[in-house]
Amino acid sequence: MGVNLEKLNRSTAKRLFGEIINKAERGEEIIVIDALRNKGDEKNAVSIISTQYLDNLFSRIAPFKLIWEYDQILKGYTVTIEGLSTVYGEGNTKEEAIEDLIDALLEYTELYYSNIEWFTSENSATNFDFPFLRRIARCNGDREKIKQLFVEEKCQ
Repeated sequence: MGVNLEKLNRSTAKRLFGEIINKAERGEEIIVIDALRNKGDEKNAVSIISTQYLDNLFSRIAPFKLIWEYDQILKGYTVTIEGLSTVYGEGNTKEEAIEDLIDALLEYTELYYSNIEWFTSENSATNFDFPFLRRIARCNGDREKIKQLFVEEKCQ
């Protein structure tokens, strides 16, 4: 006994697209395989899944947990995100550091999406950044929405 996820070839998925969307909205995952291009190989299959489900999942597995450091000599703050070591923000105040972090996140997200095939490849050290950057991209550059993603930790 087991669960078998629904797998459809591309032409069937095109024909049943409305039904597939309804199933995804209810929480089902539908896998689409392009048999002609991939010769039946599921390695490049595509999942159709609820956006809200992905948002909730990524919020749990990759929270924007801020890590603060204060430099006594430079009299400034550095803020990083746990699990996302490629970006950081610096500033004389926490507010300046947050704004610098948002600038870095927006820049990195733009770079990431312009080269997504490379960044998400199996050999890329950054392929686990997607859960973070997808949520940044969904904010459409709105700095206040980005700030709402952050979960603050105590200054270290």
